Amino acid sequence: MAEAFLLKGSPENLSWSLRDMKGRRSELLKGKPESWMVWGVSERFEWVLQRLEGREVFVYATRGAGIEGGLALYGIARGRAELGGKYWPQGERWLAFYLEVKKAAPGVLEYPENPKAWNLVPREKLVKSGIPVLPGPQKLKLEQAEKLKGLLEQHASESVECRLLVAGKQLNTQLTFEKLIELWRTGATKPFEEVRSVVEGELSSVELDRLAVYIKQRERVAVIEYSLKSGSGKVSAIIACAENPEAALKSFHELKESQAVELQSTDTWLIDAIKETTQNNYYNVEGVAELSEALREVADLASDVIDYYPHGDPRKVSELLVRSAFLFSIFHVIWPLSMGILVDLLVGNLPACFMQLRLLVETAAKALLVDHEMKFQDDVFTGVDELERSLRATSTSKVLRKLSDLKLADKEVVKDAVELWNKLSGEWAHFRGLFRRTEKALEKSGDLQSFRYVLPAELDERDAGDLKELAECVARARRLLRALYSSWLKLLEERLPEAASAFERR
Repeated sequence: MAEAFLLKGSPENLSWSLRDMKGRRSELLKGKPESWMVWGVSERFEWVLQRLEGREVFVYATRGAGIEGGLALYGIARGRAELGGKYWPQGERWLAFYLEVKKAAPGVLEYPENPKAWNLVPREKLVKSGIPVLPGPQKLKLEQAEKLKGLLEQHASESVECRLLVAGKQLNTQLTFEKLIELWRTGATKPFEEVRSVVEGELSSVELDRLAVYIKQRERVAVIEYSLKSGSGKVSAIIACAENPEAALKSFHELKESQAVELQSTDTWLIDAIKETTQNNYYNVEGVAELSEALREVADLASDVIDYYPHGDPRKVSELLVRSAFLFSIFHVIWPLSMGILVDLLVGNLPACFMQLRLLVETAAKALLVDHEMKFQDDVFTGVDELERSLRATSTSKVLRKLSDLKLADKEVVKDAVELWNKLSGEWAHFRGLFRRTEKALEKSGDLQSFRYVLPAELDERDAGDLKELAECVARARRLLRALYSSWLKLLEERLPEAASAFERR
């Protein structure tokens, strides 16, 4: 086989494909073999789809959904699948194909609905094998594909031993590492409930008091200590899963001695409150139209940023990443900020949404100026330092206007950007502005917005005005980002036309 491909995707999208593979919920898989799933690539990478059929495909789950990411599975591409509409929960413009799954990391096929239970081959192992994980689809040589298959086999065969220690005595347990992680993600006390009968068979009735936990999922190490109250006083039950349980227990006790790990209450009221609030805001249970609009705009912002990701030879993209402040910011500043806005919106922290949007606007503008000045000839960090020195004591509004002076943005775009920046700064980021907004809210309705009482906050009609404002500001930021991206791409085409071919105009 001449070449194989390493394709990436979010754990949410991979989970969706795996659940469809297991439950056959969509029309796409009707009549297809049980080992087939639907996977895809962005339409920007159609060149990949045209070369896939009959080739080995490795799927790498990116970081997200509470996991660090890693190699999830591999299979053989079996032809194109025609989507009748949106299939995956994330992303819009995807091209689909059928993938016959040959091998998966532990937990991936067993728990398709729960990425946190997947025991993925960590990125570090791929890098040590000489296979760096780069942005976009990667072509693999035959020897690289064989190495990845070997890693999956090795990872599945590595033995993890689980022990249950009660008052220093080792008892039998049927727990596995994957099961322990699945239980822990469900609830902090769930692992103990799984072994309670064994513990009480040794101690009689016990009451949970506190717990301490040490988990390094990528290294397949987990130690959980439960402090218990029994008829004979306080006693502990420790569940330890690792390839080397003695070493894991030693590390756990050292961390406890240094107070890096401490016994905590089993009362999870704050965690429960965050979960409930996030769920209620996500589903907009109060039916606030402005919240739905804000959620759409913020989700679209994140989708926009994904669309700015490059395609083509990942090595060339990697080389450009260290020479382009704008591209670097897309990956490492703007993308995290866009997701941060979404997370803060879900917990009801509206001021943080506006503050992050403000930083996003500033970052995009200044990063474009760096690339204009440095012409992709130096590393991004040197360029950023030089720009900041040259702009010392210069307001960000003036920096934005400089984009117009340099013909990097139209006057109307810059005018709107300056107005947006001033609004975000004056009304949301500065002490005086925040207090003025509070005063106006009291004058208008005699009440405060929900997020001004306590966080997390379930958003309701009191927040409608701020939510409408957030949606409008995000929409303006999206337009600005689109304009700056177009200017950056034009600059790249002038200086590095070969590199520019990895990007698409929007």
